[in-house]
Amino acid sequence: MMPFHCPIEPNEHLLGWLCRVHLLSGNIKFAHTAATLEVSDKPLKGCNHNRAFQDGLNLLPDLNKNFENHTAFGLWAISLQLKEFGDWKQNNAQLVKCGFDPNKFAFHSSWKYCSSCISEDINIYGHSIWHFKHQLPSITHCYKHQLPLLSDRTKLRDLRSSSLPQMYDFLPHKFENETLMVEWSEFILTMFDRLNLNPELGGILRERTLNYLDISSDLRLKDKPKVLTIQKKMDSEVPIELLEYLFLFYSQEFKRHHSILWNTLGYSVYEKAKHPVYWLIILYWLKDKISLEL
Repeated sequence: MMPFHCPIEPNEHLLGWLCRVHLLSGNIKFAHTAATLEVSDKPLKGCNHNRAFQDGLNLLPDLNKNFENHTAFGLWAISLQLKEFGDWKQNNAQLVKCGFDPNKFAFHSSWKYCSSCISEDINIYGHSIWHFKHQLPSITHCYKHQLPLLSDRTKLRDLRSSSLPQMYDFLPHKFENETLMVEWSEFILTMFDRLNLNPELGGILRERTLNYLDISSDLRLKDKPKVLTIQKKMDSEVPIELLEYLFLFYSQEFKRHHSILWNTLGYSVYEKAKHPVYWLIILYWLKDKISLEL
């Protein structure tokens, strides 16, 4: 139960809102606030779907609307089957593995903020907020100002022990190819908006990808050489700076060779939805070859 009036703001992340409720409560530890709200004391991370996420959604009216307007999980429509995604979104009854590969991803998932958004939010609301679109996985630039997002890998990992963005003054990461990273961020935002509005697009894009690459949806190990040949073409056409930003296996030595296409489309004895970033980089590669609209 909410002990005081604290509405969630437009564009505010669900878990960022929980952080703000905690700060307003005056409690030293988030566990005390969580107990009052009847929310699980689990990590508040931007792309975690855990008990805290579920409980937080249940504090708000109109589950479907808040899922779309206050979380980054519209992107997962590209990774999940439509029925699975729909049930997850509408019922909030099951935990879904987010498919995050910390041993393979080079980008970090700590909370991010924009210095210009802080100023605007304070003028509008009297305080800053954690924008949910700033937390889209692998995004580097603000969706409103195209400025580099600011963060810290350790201090902003979990909002249970953090504050509002206005309390931080971190330096931006310097990219060798700033234009490329702005383009990547805009691509993520475009795909998020399309998938968030029409989740059925996820399945359509997966089918278009397989058809264009002439890859079966029922791959077997014997198909791996063909997939790896296509992977070489992809590697030669996607900027290496972007691949190295996203995946450790492009900048570090790994004992076993990793292939984005095979890891995403290939045969596996384990049924596991891949993280959306795997699909996003494939679609980025194919953006001029297949339609990415409904």
